[in-house]
Amino acid sequence: MLLAPAGVDAALLADLSLADLKEYGRTADRDDLLRWRWLAYEVDPQLQFDYPAMSDTSLPATSAMIRAVRAADHERPHVTRASTSSR
Repeated sequence: MLLAPAGVDAALLADLSLADLKEYGRTADRDDLLRWRWLAYEVDPQLQFDYPAMSDTSLPATSAMIRAVRAADHERPHVTRASTSSR
């Protein structure tokens, strides 16, 4: 029996093949890593000072990143905030 990643409703993944489930896990892990790295930036005033472009949404790259994060949020609606904030 396979276990769903933390914070994921196993029923939502029940129809995935083993290969798809593994890819889902890898993708979710990459997403989690990027979110933790972004959080480190958001809570560190020195990083914000050193890299002001990361919060300048008038820049195309920053704007695209923000849109990508929002799109990823819609792809993972089953992950609860509590499960991602408690790691």
